[in-house]
Amino acid sequence: SYLALGPSNVYLTFASEVAGGVVMGSKSISPPSCIACLEGTPEEIATNSTSVYWTDRLMGELRYTALGGGDVMTYWTGAVGVPIAVGEDFICWFSQSANAVHCGDSHGTIRFMVSVPGEVNSMATNGDVLAIFASSSLFLIDAVSGSTLNISPGESSERALAMDATHVYWAEGEPGFEESVWRMELTSFTSEELAREAATALALDATYV
Repeated sequence: SYLALGPSNVYLTFASEVAGGVVMGSKSISPPSCIACLEGTPEEIATNSTSVYWTDRLMGELRYTALGGGDVMTYWTGAVGVPIAVGEDFICWFSQSANAVHCGDSHGTIRFMVSVPGEVNSMATNGDVLAIFASSSLFLIDAVSGSTLNISPGESSERALAMDATHVYWAEGEPGFEESVWRMELTSFTSEELAREAATALALDATYV
């Protein structure tokens, strides 16, 4: 399952033996309701202030609906990967057939495409910068123009990207071996190790990672 937060609800995807779905539940602890159930295998999920988006590799679609639920619509059709990143006016996803990250506007028009080597493991955005992990490298892309800001060779098994206004954070290392959490400053592109700990997912608030 994958999780995402909106202003009022928590959203998650799930899979079952028959088919998967997307559900939402109020943060005030009320019974969850189904947004799209018993269809496909929804995976990574993300929100902006108006919509919730998710990838579905079985159906070969990037899909979305309003934050409060409603008609489920298809944003893009093709061989999609798992990761997505969503800003207020753009959506980015991995196209397996093109071996590239596509970014489009809220109307479905492609704004730019970033070719990457191999499978994309994780993506995140702070609205200005798009971070992509692919083939042991961290790509930082201008989210408006699509121009490359920086490419940094990484270690093995980079995963769990997160971003704030000034830094990109990630976990790296092989399970059972040395694992750690790092961050990179988005202006100087200097990196520092934050913790010598294993992590499979990261989340940020104003004080902590």
